Amino acid sequence: MRLLVAAAAGALLLSSGAFAQTTVAGWTIGHDNNGDCQAAYSYKDAEDDNAENSVVISLVEEKGRKVPHVYVILAYEKWDWDKGEETKTEVLVDKKVYASGHSWISPSKNLLIAKFVNQLDRFVRAFAEGKKLTIRFTEDDEEAEFNIPDVGQALGAVQYCQANKK
Repeated sequence: MRLLVAAAAGALLLSSGAFAQTTVAGWTIGHDNNGDCQAAYSYKDAEDDNAENSVVISLVEEKGRKVPHVYVILAYEKWDWDKGEETKTEVLVDKKVYASGHSWISPSKNLLIAKFVNQLDRFVRAFAEGKKLTIRFTEDDEEAEFNIPDVGQALGAVQYCQANKK
């Protein structure tokens, strides 16, 4: 699995291709350091002592595959994961279960990354109208909630970006 750590940090590198970095509905749309398209949304959570939160959704093409994989990267400044630590969660969009027992891995103490294989259409349909992304950790039922306002518009822009990559 390619780790998109630079993407999770919100560092979107500009591409020399036809699609430059832009903002759509509060999301930053651009290319990661591998040339794949992504949307990034960062905010401070006023209900959590202004903790920094980020959500990055990236479409990653792999050789021989027509449909890109969807990677979701969550960053929360108060997490303290060990590098390489794995966890399983339920993934909920607006309190509706999207996936159960989904695996996440931590490349650093404040990040979790999940890969959704062969789920682009299902992912877009489930997330398009979403406002909140929640992961519920299976080992203790604790939850982490992330704002994803206007994510449908961001996903549309990412798909456009991906379709027009050079």
